[in-house]
Amino acid sequence: MQNNPQNSRPSDFAILRRVLSDHFGVGCVLSPEEHTEEWQSIVREYREGSCPGLIDEIRALLTCTDELVLQIFSASASAWECDDAGDARHQLKVFCAYLETHS
Repeated sequence: MQNNPQNSRPSDFAILRRVLSDHFGVGCVLSPEEHTEEWQSIVREYREGSCPGLIDEIRALLTCTDELVLQIFSASASAWECDDAGDARHQLKVFCAYLETHS
């Protein structure tokens, strides 16, 4: 049975949520430079195979509502600042492009 991304809940996207939590989760306070270093670290992990399916999950999340994107960021990546749901989507698109370009 295929999962319809439009109906996905925050309990889905397990790989993305784990990666966000590991790098931007509770207790993280990052400068802009450290934020970039975390992105680079995620690219390395993706290349090494520790988060297979990450790009697919990001693409699937991008088909969902802005509110769901923000909800996942809020729950998993407290150090990743988003002004609103639209900003969260924009940042996720930028992150996806970064990951695709550098992996």
